[in-house]
Amino acid sequence: MSGLSEKEKEGCKEILNSLSNTELFALKDTVTNRMITVESVKEAVQAIISYSQCAEELLKRKKVHREVIYTYLTNQGVVIPPNAEKHVLVKKALEYWKTPKPSVEVCYTEANCTGTLHLKCMQRDFIGRKNCSSLFGIRLLEINIYIYIYIYI
Repeated sequence: MSGLSEKEKEGCKEILNSLSNTELFALKDTVTNRMITVESVKEAVQAIISYSQCAEELLKRKKVHREVIYTYLTNQGVVIPPNAEKHVLVKKALEYWKTPKPSVEVCYTEANCTGTLHLKCMQRDFIGRKNCSSLFGIRLLEINIYIYIYIYI
């Protein structure tokens, strides 16, 4: 029944877990129309996530205060002004969950080399070039190992 992506579910769970138990159970009653009975915080969070149509609808609820969303976003490293209104915070959270996180893969291979660290992009850079290798290099003493870092964005 839930229309939330995995990232949205994770983020909403973290936000819901920061609510007080009273607010959480009241929110569960509102979202589920008092049709679901739960006995723990974990079950309440799961019921709220399952019965929410979308992340935006959940975040806009009165029980989900702007301070809770603000704290979540700042903990995730999202820079926002402290006086931002709730609708702005909701929009930022939705954008944050839609933005893919870059993953870094480090590979070590032996070779006869000068010990230079090479960064290689596996997708297109902003200019549109593909596989831009050797974006930068760092001398690593006299080690005969190349360290390749691939960033998947």
